Amino acid sequence: MCPVCRVAETISREAWLNLGGRVAGDESSFQVYQSAGCAACGGKGYGGRICLSELITIDAKIRKMIDSGKSTTEMKPTLRAQGTDFMRDDGLNKVLAGLTTVEEVAFAVPLEGVDD
Repeated sequence: MCPVCRVAETISREAWLNLGGRVAGDESSFQVYQSAGCAACGGKGYGGRICLSELITIDAKIRKMIDSGKSTTEMKPTLRAQGTDFMRDDGLNKVLAGLTTVEEVAFAVPLEGVDD
């Protein structure tokens, strides 16, 4: 997202949680950004690309789940308990950092109505 013309917006804790955002403390609101467009970005509001990633450590427990044919849906609670950050988490962290928008993350990964 263009750092020159991005526009800050505040969303409620409830809205953040509905997107699948994680909350570490008692924050009541979160600052996210919208793209606007200016001369610096050619009116697009964006410049360049970023990646959304997740890294899964395959330990003995996960290896056993894979070998027994468990689905990713079945593995997610175990992965989450081990501290795995999923692509959605990475995307939402980049939203908070002002690198992209909620809409762009939602284009790449499901946000609302996703349990893990």
